Amino acid sequence: MKRTGPWQRGPYDVQFAYALQALRKGIASAAQQQYALDFIVRHICEAGKMSFWPGPDGDRATAFAEGKRWVANEIGFYLLPVPEQFVRRTPDGAPIKQGPGEQPNRGDNQ
Repeated sequence: MKRTGPWQRGPYDVQFAYALQALRKGIASAAQQQYALDFIVRHICEAGKMSFWPGPDGDRATAFAEGKRWVANEIGFYLLPVPEQFVRRTPDGAPIKQGPGEQPNRGDNQ
């Protein structure tokens, strides 16, 4: 079935479903983690595709597609190296990687 708007889902992907479910449970393999992230960015957010949708309802469809693209851009931003001002360090200068549940160093005094 041809999609007529960016809000419509693409074909169901069983591999993605299993990968995402394993990711949520904390048991995903490295390959499943990579597949899930790639699927979210490329297929759900449609990164790399044009967000313009022509037609009578094109402005709304384009705005919706831009929202999806923004999510992909934000994910991409957080995949870049952590900016130096947010890196916590030991007294000897070694970086400390923060894990889930640790107090973040947001750099904005919050």
